[in-house]
Amino acid sequence: MRRKLALAFVLSASVLAGCATTSPSVDDLSITGAVKPVHVEPPTAAALFIGDAAANMDDQARNDYLAAQMSALDGQGKTAFESEASGVHGSVESARSALTALHPDMECRRYSSVVWVLGNGRLVEGDACRDKGGPWQAMGIRHEG
Repeated sequence: MRRKLALAFVLSASVLAGCATTSPSVDDLSITGAVKPVHVEPPTAAALFIGDAAANMDDQARNDYLAAQMSALDGQGKTAFESEASGVHGSVESARSALTALHPDMECRRYSSVVWVLGNGRLVEGDACRDKGGPWQAMGIRHEG
């Protein structure tokens, strides 16, 4: 169920990202008292696995993190990553997940990521599942720090 909801969210965000809207000018906002709209990007793949920690990472750091995430989920053990340009670093490891019992047609793994962004460490834990041979899908995350 979570997988379907996550997929629906990503698809709807993709569709909505392509919609064009007309925003009022700054002068119009001062007259009406309206709040200036803020453009919000759809979540990146990294954000689906580590939440808002991804917002403070540049593209290279997010790609480095995702490579480590996929490697750990594919059973390569604890995998470290580092983006020298932005100073983002950390590690990801995975283990068996209890979700496998709930989704016997899928392969599920529990993961734990330690991510250091802007000098602040964050522990992010979650589960990821995939259809046999398919891409990993985040099934929920919990973070501390």
